[in-house]
Amino acid sequence: MDMLDLEGRSAVVTGGSRGIGLATAIALRVAGADVLICGRSVDALASASSRIRAEPGAMNSTVTTAVVDVRDSEQARRLVQTSVEQFGRLDFLINNAGVGRFAPLAELTTDAWREMVDTNLSGVFYCCRAAIPVMREHGGGWIINVSSLAATRPFSGGSAYCAS
Repeated sequence: MDMLDLEGRSAVVTGGSRGIGLATAIALRVAGADVLICGRSVDALASASSRIRAEPGAMNSTVTTAVVDVRDSEQARRLVQTSVEQFGRLDFLINNAGVGRFAPLAELTTDAWREMVDTNLSGVFYCCRAAIPVMREHGGGWIINVSSLAATRPFSGGSAYCAS
């Protein structure tokens, strides 16, 4: 397999409706992979799916979407299962979903803290835990966790984000 030839491979991209996730999904599809993007907004996923399909150079691969909240372990499990049902396998998991809410720690709400930690940390765990057994069944796969330099370069107002 040529490094840029991903024909016959499949990928799940969390947070795939915009930014780094969308760019990653486009690159994977252009390289020939079947791609399943997920996020929490139906409208954002529909827009992203159209954009991915319209990308010049995209091979004859498939792009699908799923409304998923990675903070829910059962939804993460179903996401991986959906990939297997649609593509027969899962080769790449790109954990890209992330949330940033910024405020001085003394002013940060508990809900904002939980949203960040549950998305940025627990969501990655839930998706990895669901994907690893499936990938092992097919001889392995690749898991890429997108993160920020904020863990090593913290900043004022970013306590929860930097920690997650």
